[in-house]
Amino acid sequence: MKMLIEKTRLELLSLAQNPNLTIAEQFQLATYQDSWQNRAVREPSIAMILAKNPNLDEQVQQLLLKQNMVVRRNLAENLGVIENIQLQLIDYAIEHGGIEIMVIWALVKNPSISEIVQRKLLTYPFQDTFDETYLYKILAKNPSTSSDVFSKIENYLPRDFLRHITTIDNIEEEEGGFESVTLFESNVLLSEEEQWLLFRSQNLSSHIKLARQANLLEEIQYALLEQDDKLILSFLADNRYLCDDVKDKVFELRLIYL
Repeated sequence: MKMLIEKTRLELLSLAQNPNLTIAEQFQLATYQDSWQNRAVREPSIAMILAKNPNLDEQVQQLLLKQNMVVRRNLAENLGVIENIQLQLIDYAIEHGGIEIMVIWALVKNPSISEIVQRKLLTYPFQDTFDETYLYKILAKNPSTSSDVFSKIENYLPRDFLRHITTIDNIEEEEGGFESVTLFESNVLLSEEEQWLLFRSQNLSSHIKLARQANLLEEIQYALLEQDDKLILSFLADNRYLCDDVKDKVFELRLIYL
């Protein structure tokens, strides 16, 4: 293989995409003095392309972290980037703010992020509640989001959004670039003890899961009904296994749709 200095720029851009690069080649590409002059849209830099490579060495990831925002954003999207680098990306975005928010948006959509990274994302100091809610929405749709993290954000999510992402047939392509997940499976029947544990947890997500249970205890059916929560009522209304009296009461409330 020719030394990198002997290759044309187009060859280097192509090489940067190769998942089988040696560590030495990765280092050469990461430190290459590129002639790219901030023409990101029409002409990406070698570092930008390299940052998307799924098999980057940790030290190469560290080198790329110190480059421009687009490189960091590409690292944030990369499924192969390690947890420590992901945490550093968040720290950098918190420290510098501004356009670095694009790195946060890329990272929160990455299905490889651990619970530690998810919790770190929640510490980002948003100035706008719209942006904060947007982060919660994307995190809620990320298939890797833990139940503990979801329980922290569920009360900040719009009810119509919760209804949308928890509908059992709602497995479709979303704006985040991955499939939204059915967060609360209803096809696994819970024991009486498990149902009471979920009910006593007082978590919205737990009560949604209960409302969709085919073997839901009659006592819990009434208990959920008494909460007079529109979202819970909408899921109870979808449950054809409820006792007739509860079905009638749900219908009478006329609050089954958000």
